[in-house]
Amino acid sequence: MDSRPGPLLMDGVIWVQWWEVRIGVAQESVEALTALLEEWPEVQGVVVEGGVMGQPLHPEYGEWLDESLMNPEPFFVVMYVPIHVEKWVLKDRLAQVFARLAAAGLAVDSSQENVFLNVLDEADWEQAWKGDYHPIAVGSQWFIMPRWEAGMLPTVASEGRIPLLLEPGMAFGTGTHETTQMCLEALSDRVKPGMRVMDVGCGSAVLAIAAAKLGATQVVALDIDPVAVGVAQENVDLNGVSEIVRVVQRDLLAGYEASEFDVMVANILRDPVLALIPEAAVRLRSEGKMIVSGFVESQRLAVESAFIAADMQVFNCRQRGSWVTLEAQKPAESNRA
Repeated sequence: MDSRPGPLLMDGVIWVQWWEVRIGVAQESVEALTALLEEWPEVQGVVVEGGVMGQPLHPEYGEWLDESLMNPEPFFVVMYVPIHVEKWVLKDRLAQVFARLAAAGLAVDSSQENVFLNVLDEADWEQAWKGDYHPIAVGSQWFIMPRWEAGMLPTVASEGRIPLLLEPGMAFGTGTHETTQMCLEALSDRVKPGMRVMDVGCGSAVLAIAAAKLGATQVVALDIDPVAVGVAQENVDLNGVSEIVRVVQRDLLAGYEASEFDVMVANILRDPVLALIPEAAVRLRSEGKMIVSGFVESQRLAVESAFIAADMQVFNCRQRGSWVTLEAQKPAESNRA
């Protein structure tokens, strides 16, 4: 049975109202909180407000630090849920999310002073999430933009950047977070024309689309969430890479053969990464590479240990703030015992 509520019918006009749930959060917890909220089937949008993603959190990130770079604004993760979801259900689920974050070492202030609920009409909701999503340049190569900014494409092309158009209405990874940006930069370094690539936990499919635009001839984008799969397919079509990228609803890698992929990327949380690594090692070709992110520095050792156990060598680490991206390589077949 579909638990998602329908619109409200009032005075012969269809109206939809939404809960706006606004949660104050530290920068290092933004991505994890967003990912957990997106797991809710009723959620119709998640956006990040305030601060500037990627700015230093503490003085130790630079000896000569301009105080203007110190994120004076707090971050807020804002979620939109149909009004038919009862308030007590929201509070119960939020408590579960906060508990999962705490277990991962990413505490969020769950006090009433830090979690705000508001009611919006349909038009207010649409303008709210659109107003919080803007074009962003990533590294030296990429330019991520919402579909309604497509008029910028000639300018982007003239600057020599590769455009990534997204429909961020469901906000499954819109490229604003450090982990997504580091994965994009890693893909730029590793994906060559003719390669076969897999994006596990693809969300918006921004990484899968990037791989296709780098010249991969076959890209598989996996996600277990049916809503994410729908968003991913829409973005694949929007970017004109549907002949290259195949979006699949599936949990991890069941059904894929050994030695199929040259590059695999997974921007997910630590525990799914740990479960994925042994399966990925089997499905990578000789000297194939894996890019993983979505975890913080304190969890890095566990991920590196999982690579070692899978007979893969970590050869590169990127870090921004507390977030880490690791790259590992499968040995050449001739080097295996």
